[in-house]
Amino acid sequence: MTAPRIVKFQDGKLKNGAFGFPRGEKRRIKPWFLMCIHISGNKNTASMPVGIKPGTGTFAEVAYMSRRRTSADVGNSAHDYIARDGSALACIPTDYAAYNNGILLRPNLELDSVKRILRERSDGHNANEAYVREVECTGYPGSFPLTKDQRETVAYLIARDSIKWDLPINRETVHMHRDLDSVNRSSCPFTGDQEAQVGRVIQRARQIKADLRDPQPEPDPEPPTDELEELRDALEAADGRVDELESELADCRATPLDCGAAVNAERARVLDALTAAIADDVAALR
Repeated sequence: MTAPRIVKFQDGKLKNGAFGFPRGEKRRIKPWFLMCIHISGNKNTASMPVGIKPGTGTFAEVAYMSRRRTSADVGNSAHDYIARDGSALACIPTDYAAYNNGILLRPNLELDSVKRILRERSDGHNANEAYVREVECTGYPGSFPLTKDQRETVAYLIARDSIKWDLPINRETVHMHRDLDSVNRSSCPFTGDQEAQVGRVIQRARQIKADLRDPQPEPDPEPPTDELEELRDALEAADGRVDELESELADCRATPLDCGAAVNAERARVLDALTAAIADDVAALR
């Protein structure tokens, strides 16, 4: 398989400081589960241009989340924000926990792993600490469901983390946000047959894990893109095309009569050939 494009956002950590337990510090416990999957639920960003560059919906989401906040309103975060083309902005390394799971409301007690989260709360652990990774997929339930590319990236990250953290890939280690809050997040990240959809992501993650051969399966994300350099390249390409067009225009202006003569000569040749063909047809009919 082809690994998805993952790029660091700025310095790789959100400026709002919404990560780590205690805040801003690396994990105090090893996570028990692989991933909690989210959908952003913002129709405005879901309908914006696709990708992770400035001007896209995913970049807008991250820039908003990353804004500096007050100590009383830290905000929330995910490790990765996945665009609808499958590319992703990496915002927090997995050696920090993220802040994206919120409160537990009517959680899915059919999962023993969710029951464990409830038990661990009595020891002062937070639901966010339980997961290696939390991902936010740009989309809106129903109108902009997770794309095939997004699901592929989610599966890839699950597979890679399974190798690094030595955790199995199954329904007990891969959760939907609705498993924690079925009241306010009942459609996060899927609508319709949600169990079937998360099951397919799990199955795909197992396939990817079997294909991975890298003993160190978490390469560093690409550095932030230099938007100014990309703009310079685009301008240089545009300047080159303008020069070509100006040269072509000069050629046309220098030889308008030659062009007209060539067109007239070709027209005469076609008419002569057509006249000859008609004469042959008439002769054949006689």
